[in-house]
Amino acid sequence: MEWAESKHNKWWSAAKGCRQAKLMLGPEPNSDWLRQARNRGREYTKLLTHIITGHGHLRYHGHKIGLVSDSTCRWCGADKETPLHLLTACDVAAERRRKWFGDSLPSLEDIRGTKTSRLIGFWKEVVRTN
Repeated sequence: MEWAESKHNKWWSAAKGCRQAKLMLGPEPNSDWLRQARNRGREYTKLLTHIITGHGHLRYHGHKIGLVSDSTCRWCGADKETPLHLLTACDVAAERRRKWFGDSLPSLEDIRGTKTSRLIGFWKEVVRTN
């Protein structure tokens, strides 16, 4: 198993593209997230994929593919509306981050160490209710 994981990590480091996923997962993808997502159902997997890849219903992605004219966060207007912005910096989501992650301004490393159920809970509250 170590050999396969090592090969995968080398491939991941050398792969072109995947900017958002690489940012969220880091240099060595979090295999705990994969284990936590198993057998959770289609909706759970879809939301986790949106969070990791940024390919969801956020303005940054919509702007990249020509669906919306502006990539600015619809809630705070301070930055591009990306998963990382909502998870770590959006002022409007600060109290919900405190509720789900125990900190209103978690670091990217904090987010990477979070259980997927907390990521999904936060996402459902913020993206679906605002």
